[in-house]
Amino acid sequence: MIRKLKGYTQDQLAEKTGKVGMSKSHISDIERGQRNILLTTLETLMNALDIDPSELFNFQKLDGVDGIHE
Repeated sequence: MIRKLKGYTQDQLAEKTGKVGMSKSHISDIERGQRNILLTTLETLMNALDIDPSELFNFQKLDGVDGIHE
């Protein structure tokens, strides 16, 4: 949701992470809940999205956003 709100494609986000192992398919798997991630990967994604943990876990801010409860 945050990636889309920031206007990034999965490819663009993967490129912004600067990590060799981070690909569009890796990000897609994470977004679909098909892959568990390490805290270091979560930190990498937060840095690439330029957000802090409070923004990532502010679920009240996302109330009313379609599909958020899935």
